[in-house]
Amino acid sequence: MNVALRVTAGAALLSTVAFAQPSYAFEPTNNPVADAFLKALEGSDGTSVSYGGSSSAGKDVTFTDLKVAFENDEGKGTVTIGTAELVNGALGADDVLTADAINLDSFKLTEEESQAELTFATGTITNPTIPTEFGGDDAASQVAEVADYDKAEFEGLVFTDENGSGLPISKVMLEVTKRIDGKPRGGVLAVDDLVIKADAIDDPDTKQRLSELGYDEIVLDLDGSGDWNSDDGTLTLDTFKIDAKDMGSLTVTGQFMGFTPAVLAKLQANNSDLNQLMQALQDASIGVISVRFDDASITSKALDYTAKEQDQSRSELVDEMVGQVNGLLAMLDNASFQKQVTDAVSTFLNDPQSLEIAAKPANPVPVPQVVGTVMMSPQTLPSVLSVAVTANEPASEEATSGDQQ
Repeated sequence: MNVALRVTAGAALLSTVAFAQPSYAFEPTNNPVADAFLKALEGSDGTSVSYGGSSSAGKDVTFTDLKVAFENDEGKGTVTIGTAELVNGALGADDVLTADAINLDSFKLTEEESQAELTFATGTITNPTIPTEFGGDDAASQVAEVADYDKAEFEGLVFTDENGSGLPISKVMLEVTKRIDGKPRGGVLAVDDLVIKADAIDDPDTKQRLSELGYDEIVLDLDGSGDWNSDDGTLTLDTFKIDAKDMGSLTVTGQFMGFTPAVLAKLQANNSDLNQLMQALQDASIGVISVRFDDASITSKALDYTAKEQDQSRSELVDEMVGQVNGLLAMLDNASFQKQVTDAVSTFLNDPQSLEIAAKPANPVPVPQVVGTVMMSPQTLPSVLSVAVTANEPASEEATSGDQQ
C-alpha cells in the first residue's frame, strides 16, 4: 500500500527528474524557501528549471510559468505548471523543505519521444516533506524520499497517449492514514469518473461488442484502503473496489501475514528463481480473502447478446454454461465443492445479482502449504483455504473484520 500511496500525478512533478546533486542552473530568487523548492526540482545533467515569475508574502511562495525540462532513464520531456504555490513553507536545519500545502494549477507533463501527456487542472498536496539534499545516489530511494505527504488531490486529469487518445479522470485523491516511525504505511485511494471511450479502444472486437451491448463508454470509480504493518509484515487490504457505471462492481478484500521488509527484499532480489521465492515465503501466510462481483445489468445484457448470437434462448444458454462449469469442476474430484460452485453459478446466471468467492481459514495458511497443495492435491485446496462460493447473498464481513494471528 505504501508504494501505491507514493505514485501520484502530483508526485510526478517531484519524481520525474533524477535527484542528483549537480551545480544548480536556475535563477535564484534570494528567498531561501523558494530557492530550496527549485533546488529540489533541479535534476541531473540535461535537466533544468525555469520560471516566469516568483513572489512571496510572509511564508507563502508563488511561482508562475514554472518549467522543468528533464532527462532520465525513462526518457526526457518537460513539466509545465501555470502556478505553483507553497503555503507556509519552511526550510529546516536538515535541508528538508516543508509546507502546509503545495497548490498547483495548469499542470502538463509531456514525454518528448511519444508526445504522451498527463495534464490536470488543479492539485493540492497537503503537508509535503521535500528533501533538498540526498544521501544516496539511486533514483528510487530519492523518489521515495520526496514523495511524502499526508494527502494529495487532483482534479480535471487527462492522460493522452502517443496516438492522441485521451483518458479523462474527474478526480484522484490519496491520503495517508497510518504511519510507522514516520513512514507512510497505510492509506486510502479514490478515483472518480475515469472515462474510457469505446472509440479509443484499439481492439476492434472489443469495441464492437461494447457497442452492441449498448455502451459507448466505460465510466469507472475506484476506491481502496489498506495498510502494511512493516513491524510484523501484516498486509491488509480493507477493500479495493472497481465500480463500472451501468455494468457492475468488483470488490476485493484480503489479509496476508509475514511480508516483512526482509521478506519483500528477498522477493525482489529472487523474483525469477522459484526455489528462492519459496524459501523467501517460508514464513508468509494467507489469511482471509474475498472477491465479489455485484451486477448492474452487464450480465443480463451479455447473456441476451450471446444467446441471440448463438440462436439459443437465454435459458438454454444458461443451462449450457452451468453444465460446462460442472464438467470442469468434476476434474477436481471434490463433489461437495463442485456442487457448491455449480449451484452458485446457476443461481447467479438465472437471476444476476452477486457472486462471491471467499476464503476464510480458521488460521492463516502458510504460502508453501498452498503451493504444495496446488501441485500435489489441488482438489483439497478449497478445504485447506475454507473456500465458500455464494450467489445473490449480502456481502460477507470484510476480510479484515476479525484479527487472525
